[in-house]
Amino acid sequence: MFKIIKNKVLLLTMESTSFVKLSKAIDLIDTFFKDIERYFNEKDILSIHNTLKIKKALMKRKRIKGFVMLKNQKPEGIAWVELVSNHYGNIVIHNMHEESQAELAEYIADSSIMDGAFLELISFVETDTYRNVFTSRGISQHERSRMALDLDNDFPFPDTAPYITFKEIEPEDIIITSRISFRAHQISKDYGRYSDLETIEKRLQLERIVFQEKQGRIVKPATILMYYNEIPIGTCIITEVAYWGLEKVPWIFDISLTPEYHGQHLGETLIKQSIATLAAMGYPVVGLAVTVSNTSAIRLYEKLGFYFSETFFEFMKTPKKKRQVKSTKTKKRPKRHK
Repeated sequence: MFKIIKNKVLLLTMESTSFVKLSKAIDLIDTFFKDIERYFNEKDILSIHNTLKIKKALMKRKRIKGFVMLKNQKPEGIAWVELVSNHYGNIVIHNMHEESQAELAEYIADSSIMDGAFLELISFVETDTYRNVFTSRGISQHERSRMALDLDNDFPFPDTAPYITFKEIEPEDIIITSRISFRAHQISKDYGRYSDLETIEKRLQLERIVFQEKQGRIVKPATILMYYNEIPIGTCIITEVAYWGLEKVPWIFDISLTPEYHGQHLGETLIKQSIATLAAMGYPVVGLAVTVSNTSAIRLYEKLGFYFSETFFEFMKTPKKKRQVKSTKTKKRPKRHK
């Protein structure tokens, strides 16, 4: 583009931005992954190299969807979505330069990549830009916190009455555990609007995914059903994840108690039994995530010794309804019979 100022011709360069599907930009992905690895090395965090290698393989096979942002044909940003269930997962975003973050976030918000799922926002640099753009576009935000509890072998098992018993959850128990979880979360403040908990059928499907160990290895001795006079009333599910610089952190995926048994400290008994088992197994720490507004659960966790590790945000974008186009064809009138 040219501009004339007092008989002088100046050449003005204009930045061009384009977006390409991940499957068509595989050769560019290494540029972003090297930058992400550099960040991890600077922060002295557990190596992410093997994880990114797996991500790239899944992108090649179109198992992970997303796109690459180009500025003047050079790699500038990347975003992808990973679903761990039909309606829950992560949206991962990374920019090479801070000034392009808003533009990438706006493109994401206008696309359909976030539609219909709760997605945790994952960014490898500290920035509020992505979150601010999403909320400005009307995408629902859900604020949560991760909490940790340091363990030692002295963590006590709870004192229980004879009518309280526990058993390790087996795959055939998931109909019972999913029903307990579904009923508990109908009144819980922790998972409002989660599609996986809308119906008992969806909750059962999520339970199947968990026990197929698609979300991490099940820590079986600590994954338990609690019985009250031989009636199953509580469930605690523990999976292993890589976190906080450790390769194996037991994570409280779900803890649920049948609503009729609330108010008797049975939930505290259930979680203590599971945590004491983890401590006896030699794990150094246990983690969980909780919705910030769920103050009653947070009070219990703090009473047990949990402390806040970090706050994170999940987003839910409702898909736009497709407009129904009215047919312009005129209906034929039926012939009159004489």
